[in-house]
Amino acid sequence: MKNLIKIVVVAVLFCCGEAYAQTALKIAHINTQDLIMTMPERDAAVKELEALQKELGQEYELLQVEFNKKYQDYLANSKNLTDLVRTSREQELQDMSRNMSTFEQSAQEEISKKNSDLMSPITDKITKTIADVAKEQNITYVLDSSPGMMLYKSLDAIDLLPAVQAKMGIKK
Repeated sequence: MKNLIKIVVVAVLFCCGEAYAQTALKIAHINTQDLIMTMPERDAAVKELEALQKELGQEYELLQVEFNKKYQDYLANSKNLTDLVRTSREQELQDMSRNMSTFEQSAQEEISKKNSDLMSPITDKITKTIADVAKEQNITYVLDSSPGMMLYKSLDAIDLLPAVQAKMGIKK
């Protein structure tokens, strides 16, 4: 009975293995950076991100102007100030400098988060559409051919970019 079970298992594995070996792998590539550049959603995201950068940049400039005024005033009058007032103004300048550094760091974090929030739906849409096109064309693997991502691609490799753009309604 054990031998019969072994024979059945080996036969099943042999049949499945041969069927699997006959299934050819289809590998395609897509340059996701090129795809992103053609998407209208990207343009809207870039505009929104640029507006935020401009707003935060203007606020930082105001802080810088205020600091510079106080610093110039301190330099012009420091010789005439009492020790207590001089120390107080120096502390105020140090606090302003720290606040500017904190603002700059927070602004960079906010810009980074906003970029991530804006790009996430775009990359999700790309991933879903690539998966849909790959399934439609019976593609086993899809590689990213963006610069620096792929080491080699043959001239007869399957490029999914046109099909994905068509599925997204992007005309190039």
